[in-house]
Amino acid sequence: RKISPLGVVTTLAGSGQDGFADGPGADATFRLPEGVAVRADGSVVVADTFNDRIRLITPEGLVASLAGSGTCGFADGSAAEAQFKFPLKIAVGRGGAVLVCDAGNNRLRRIAPNGAVSTIAGSGAFGHLDGIGRAATFDFPTSIAVDTAGHAVVGEDGGRIRKIVLATGEVTTLGNGF
Repeated sequence: RKISPLGVVTTLAGSGQDGFADGPGADATFRLPEGVAVRADGSVVVADTFNDRIRLITPEGLVASLAGSGTCGFADGSAAEAQFKFPLKIAVGRGGAVLVCDAGNNRLRRIAPNGAVSTIAGSGAFGHLDGIGRAATFDFPTSIAVDTAGHAVVGEDGGRIRKIVLATGEVTTLGNGF
């Protein structure tokens, strides 16, 4: 849904039916669209959690798959070959890259502007280990924001707040939660 500055609510995309279909906004279907972010060009990126895909809504209202094969799992690679497991939240980073909290895989993933999907941080194991790239572990990453210094700040299910230096993949804990 979209809310104008005057408070008018309209449907941006989605038929209201549960499923998977790309196409014109009113015909497209989603399965638990959980996270959204807006790119500089006005397109909206959606974490389609139960379809294990990242979707894109163009300013013209067309919905297309940005990344993810639709198979629940883990695989880096091209947009069509990549696999996610319950992607929850997303953010747009510098240069238009999309950062994904791939919650079911306990990883932070990156979709490059050319569609290539890679892992920034997280081994896939459950835990709270700081480290570089895949040496770090996460506890079900559930939220993300990007700061002006080029860091991602990620919230985890256990209440921890983690910082990831996007240039190096260095993960540190900022707060320990409950």
